[in-house]
Amino acid sequence: MNADDENSLKAVEGITGKTVITFGRNEGLDWTAKNCCLADGAYGQYDLYHEDRFFACIRLGVPGDHNIDNSMAAAAAAYWCGASAEQIAEGLQTFRGAGRRFEFLGTFSGVTTADDYAHHPTEIAATLSAAKNMGYQRVWAIFQPFTFSRTARHLDGFVESLSAADQVVLSDIMGSREENTYGVSSLQITDRIPGAVYLPTFSEIAEHVAARAEAGDLVLTMGGGDIYKCARIIAKKLCEGQPETGKTGGCGEKIHAC
Repeated sequence: MNADDENSLKAVEGITGKTVITFGRNEGLDWTAKNCCLADGAYGQYDLYHEDRFFACIRLGVPGDHNIDNSMAAAAAAYWCGASAEQIAEGLQTFRGAGRRFEFLGTFSGVTTADDYAHHPTEIAATLSAAKNMGYQRVWAIFQPFTFSRTARHLDGFVESLSAADQVVLSDIMGSREENTYGVSSLQITDRIPGAVYLPTFSEIAEHVAARAEAGDLVLTMGGGDIYKCARIIAKKLCEGQPETGKTGGCGEKIHAC
């Protein structure tokens, strides 16, 4: 349990007869991260302590300060299952992420494309914070709001979190199971972010990005719906603008751009 998180603390209130393992960045927990920093501006690095004793030096293979907390949970679970400190440290360093969690698709004509499942303002803020610290020239946020109710409820949060990006593009809202009884639209977000663009379809977004993205940019698609399809359309459009190399980062099958 993340003892630094108020909601997590509330979730375990009243639980008895179970082992509750705590982790966080404060003293007095089962697992504690000390001397936290971001190596290369993005990748968490810290000293992991178990029951106030040094356990391992951890360097993560996935970007973002929030993954320091996630990695402590993974370390605690792995230790419980019998993994050694060396195995845990190696596993965390070599893990490159799950699908749709800052999933890199490749670099085309100098433009890097990636996709992330972030669909709540808090997740978007964490993902963009990591992206902005990775040394790219500009960070593009290509966002598909998911469900009308969530979009209506978090309009202010979406405006605030997406504003961290250098370029913002929104597609239509994916309503999923819902009817739009809220009268909400993506324009209610883009109209409040200077320079942001609303383009209803993935093909329009891909054309827009491919025509304007520059070498050194990161194009990051985000959302809980099928925005991952847009990521691949963008990658394919960018890929068409460069010669085939046969290597990762070119137009080969390894990129899964098609």
